[in-house]
Amino acid sequence: MGTTKSTDYTQTYIIGQRTAPLINLSKTIAADFISGFEHPWEIFTGLSNYIYALGPTLPYDKYDEVSDSVWVHTSAYMAPSVKIDAPAIIGSGARICHGAHILGSIIGSYALIGDNSLVKNSIVFDMGKLYASNSVLSSIIGYNANLGAGASSYDTKLDSTNIEICLPEGVYLPGLSKLGSIVGEAARIGTNAVLNPGSIIDEHSIIYPLCSVNGYIPPYSVMKSQEIVVPR
Repeated sequence: MGTTKSTDYTQTYIIGQRTAPLINLSKTIAADFISGFEHPWEIFTGLSNYIYALGPTLPYDKYDEVSDSVWVHTSAYMAPSVKIDAPAIIGSGARICHGAHILGSIIGSYALIGDNSLVKNSIVFDMGKLYASNSVLSSIIGYNANLGAGASSYDTKLDSTNIEICLPEGVYLPGLSKLGSIVGEAARIGTNAVLNPGSIIDEHSIIYPLCSVNGYIPPYSVMKSQEIVVPR
């Protein structure tokens, strides 16, 4: 799984024999950072340092440093009960709702982080939506991707061993004990679905409520159960 780069950051990760628009790098402030890696799951060990470096370069007339190393766009909405731990960047028009907790993450423009949701060491692209009570850990949520209420992306196996990433061309062993999911552009994750560590949901796919996802879901697919994945 390699990376093809282009000047306008139209993402292009090779999956199997197809160039898959898994994540659209034109839809995140972190495009330069992500495009520097061969695989998208390599970003997480350096994400916090990147945020610390990027924050001070943001336009002073558009971003407020509301606390040490926490930068929030002036047009973003922050509920009074929100907790944000450094480092973090909240983009323009984003909506961070009551009880949400964000740490070590980038939240894109017009993204929604719903009530009582946790986002840790992750990037939510522009227009990404976590509707309520979501946990997103060491993950990428792509442009206009949605997680229904209670859907979660976990980054640690029960036995704390290293994560395997299973793709059509083979198994990757990135040597990470913490790695969540990569959710592609416009994917839809149903209520209370669980994305297990190392899962990759390709673009425009749908995961039914209550499903437990392991491995790779192809683009434009519908996962109805663990055993049933069909074209959309």
